[in-house]
Amino acid sequence: MEFTLRDRDLSIWDAEAHKWALQTGEFSINVGSSSRDIRATAKLTLPASGDSLDEIVNHYAEDE
Repeated sequence: MEFTLRDRDLSIWDAEAHKWALQTGEFSINVGSSSRDIRATAKLTLPASGDSLDEIVNHYAEDE
C-alpha cells in the first residue's frame, strides 16, 4: 500500500499566526478495515527542523 501525505495532512490551524502549522513529533499510522480491525501500523517521526514534509521525506529517502 502506498499513499502520499502532504504538509497540511499533519498540520493544525494556528489561529494566532493565521496559517497552517506542520506538527512535529511521532505519529502512528494505522491501516485497517475499521478502528477495531487494525492490520498494519507504522511510525512517522517529524523532527522540529522547520523543513517541509517533502524535504523530510526526501532526506530519509537519501539515507536508504
